[in-house]
Amino acid sequence: MFGFGEMAAINAVISGLKAVNDMVATAKESGSNAASFGSIVAKFTDLDSKIRSIEERSVTRPMSVEESLRISLAKRQCQTAMSNIRDAMLMSGQMATFKEMMDRVEESQAQHNKLIAKKKKAAQERRKLMKEIGQWTFIGLFCFGLVMVSLFAWIKTR
Repeated sequence: MFGFGEMAAINAVISGLKAVNDMVATAKESGSNAASFGSIVAKFTDLDSKIRSIEERSVTRPMSVEESLRISLAKRQCQTAMSNIRDAMLMSGQMATFKEMMDRVEESQAQHNKLIAKKKKAAQERRKLMKEIGQWTFIGLFCFGLVMVSLFAWIKTR
């Protein structure tokens, strides 16, 4: 299982996403400029990268049901935060800036998805190799035992 530290990281991401949503609501009310939205997007992308790193670690160590549900909740809140940021920037006339930032985020996500797929394939091949090694070890031990029993029986009959 993941462990206590991973659950704490997931909870920290969820609370961070709530803070981002609060920051977006404040920015909507005040009609903030591109710099303030830049800091909001920077915080958002930091939280998004934390979600990705948790997902990367889940390739090698399975998540519990609770952890899986919490990470799904975090991903959903991440999507909600992104749509809130988009809406706020659209209302303040900064859609071009938003598109540029999101293009970079999407590029990063595509690279992340490729990395996850590569790690999953490597983990699957590693499990297959370990299973095969175990099978050959069992066959070798069985043959060794059979030879020893046969040798013992041959010596007894002589």
